[in-house]
Amino acid sequence: MSEPRYTIAEPLRLKLRDMVARFDGGGAPPPAMQQGREYISRRLHFLHLCKTTSEFAKGTTATLNVWEDGTPPNETQTSGFTIENVVNKYATIAANKFVSVARHGNGYWYVIAAECS
Repeated sequence: MSEPRYTIAEPLRLKLRDMVARFDGGGAPPPAMQQGREYISRRLHFLHLCKTTSEFAKGTTATLNVWEDGTPPNETQTSGFTIENVVNKYATIAANKFVSVARHGNGYWYVIAAECS
């Protein structure tokens, strides 16, 4: 018995082809994924726990450390990955504070929650 075949509309097929090519090194991956295939395979999520390294002012962007290694609620170390150009629309966040960031449909990462000072 042969496998079923599906027809994919040409625009979607081309989009899927381009996405696969980016993940296979055939094009530039999104900025947050420029740290290699390991990031893509281990960290392809839409929500991350991060930590600030310096004060993160409202209305600016920053590079944050992804802080997901360890057993919750005792994450004790950075994962070694960062997310660049995270947007802060809310309030100034002090250094060394945990933040949750989510990837928006526009491709940018935004702060959605932050540890209180």
